[in-house]
Amino acid sequence: MEFDENKEEEKYSEDDYVDIYSKRAIFWFSFFNLIFGGVLLVINLYNAGYRKAVPVVLAFVLFFSYLSYFVIMHSGVDLQQVVDAMNVTAKGGQPTAAQVTAMLSVAGLNIGFGLIGALILSQFFSGDIFRIMIIILSL
Repeated sequence: MEFDENKEEEKYSEDDYVDIYSKRAIFWFSFFNLIFGGVLLVINLYNAGYRKAVPVVLAFVLFFSYLSYFVIMHSGVDLQQVVDAMNVTAKGGQPTAAQVTAMLSVAGLNIGFGLIGALILSQFFSGDIFRIMIIILSL
């Protein structure tokens, strides 16, 4: 294949492309709240013409959000300690060591699930493998 330097560049009109959110934007919105990142990804897929992929992404977002809630609720962390720590600090007091440990445990789980969900949305659902899967499913 030869590269022709003298070839005139193709002119594109403004209607030839769609505005999409970057993987970085999807990652950070998903990291802080998976639903917001999922909405950005759904907008990208819809605008790019992958309308059959929208229900798959929405199902993943709802499932993963429920899974993270379920794991945190059944993780063995005393959530009453977390509530008590928040009440104590809101009144200007200092929480106990057990309350701080409970808060850090819940925070660690939230960060872990946020990171995993953000990576899945920004890398898998924005990648070529997902597009190939959607094309195969639409046949």
